[in-house]
Amino acid sequence: MSLGKLNKKLILLGRNFCSKSDPYFIHNERNNCGVLQLYRPKALNAINRDTFNNLYVLLNELQNRNNLVIFKGNDKIFSSGGDIKELVQFTSIDQAKEYYQHPLNLFRLVHNFKVPFIPLMNGVCFGAASNLTVAAKKYRVATEKTDFAMPEAKIGYVTDNGSSYFLSRVPRNIGYYIALASPRIKGYDMNKIGLADYYIESERLSELEDELVKSKNTDDIERTLKKFSSEPPKHTEMDTLIKEIDKCFDGDTVEEIVDNLNLDGSEWAMNIVRSMNKNSPTSLKVCHKELTLGKSMSLDDCLKMEYRLAIHHFTGKGDFNEGVRALLIDRDNKPQWEFKALHEVTDEYVNEFFKPLDDQKELAFKD
Repeated sequence: MSLGKLNKKLILLGRNFCSKSDPYFIHNERNNCGVLQLYRPKALNAINRDTFNNLYVLLNELQNRNNLVIFKGNDKIFSSGGDIKELVQFTSIDQAKEYYQHPLNLFRLVHNFKVPFIPLMNGVCFGAASNLTVAAKKYRVATEKTDFAMPEAKIGYVTDNGSSYFLSRVPRNIGYYIALASPRIKGYDMNKIGLADYYIESERLSELEDELVKSKNTDDIERTLKKFSSEPPKHTEMDTLIKEIDKCFDGDTVEEIVDNLNLDGSEWAMNIVRSMNKNSPTSLKVCHKELTLGKSMSLDDCLKMEYRLAIHHFTGKGDFNEGVRALLIDRDNKPQWEFKALHEVTDEYVNEFFKPLDDQKELAFKD
């Protein structure tokens, strides 16, 4: 389905698919500590274009006048990710370029933050939200309620907003597992694989926040986080599957990964194959190449690559429009992908997504 037809369907559907952009978030400052909370409860804290931009402006200010910044959602949900319904309503390349500039620059800002940035990942943490929290370097908090996932391949898109940088650096091929199979990772397993630095029970978050705002320096922050931390439970899903994930997702191509899973033959492996078979074959191959390239690239180069991928998707390559139609608009859950099988997606076609943007401007960083 073309972008224009998608836009018309959204207009006809009216309020059900129109994003409300106010309020975006709430914040306060106490004892030289900024506390920032996503607040779009009716939209599951989805992050839209204005939110990305306003977060960048505010966080840039907060890091220059505070000792630390705490970033959180509400009791049940951190964020459902980027506001996809808003994105598909854009009708020009300029709108898309403006949109994608904001989250990529926001990720870069958080990764290079001047003061400790402490995301409290409690509840659902999908897509753009998961990227933003993982961008923080050493104070990431997960709980038993954390539900982390990157489901972009399910809607015919690719992992973005810094994921080619951080997923490619997760050990034992777990990054490929997250990007290609779109599993839901619990907070204790995030801690075990290095996507969260502290595991803290959700019932202690309010008390933790009260203690953190009293911190005078990084030693105080680390002491407080360690004080509230708990040992992750043993024998979790990740503990059980880590060897299989490492073995099965150790493939130079997506086809090799699927072959490895079929050779494994376990119930888990067959479930993963069935899950991947529902995803866009094009998205799977682009995601795999994206992470493989990202292993040896700097953060800035990864973000530039992801910007190219985003713009190429917007201009009609790939399955994004069809995925949004099938899963978010018509909700028939029967996407008609451009290619029906992995072997139909050629290397030449995949390479098209990584080409420079010709006369269009590349990603511009805000410094």
